[in-house]
Amino acid sequence: MIMGLGGKARLGEGDAACALREVSAEAGLVIDPDSLTWRAELSFVGALPLEQMWDDEGYWLPRVLAGETLAGTITYDEACKLVTRAELKAASGPLAG
Repeated sequence: MIMGLGGKARLGEGDAACALREVSAEAGLVIDPDSLTWRAELSFVGALPLEQMWDDEGYWLPRVLAGETLAGTITYDEACKLVTRAELKAASGPLAG
């Protein structure tokens, strides 16, 4: 399974602070905030390996990579393996917490 670190910013939390918190929570790494520098802006070309990713990523990731801003709710089955419902809609502007 392929999946990057994720999460979302808390209300009032900046991008850098969110990234530092999520990396710490999900990877157990502590990063010096002063070491952060802009490294890249990526565009993906070609087919995504969606069959190797979490089931929900097939619902939202292609749309986000195409430039959409989304808001919604994704519900998994009891085993947390498959999406049973995905309610996604276009959103405008940055989403707050």
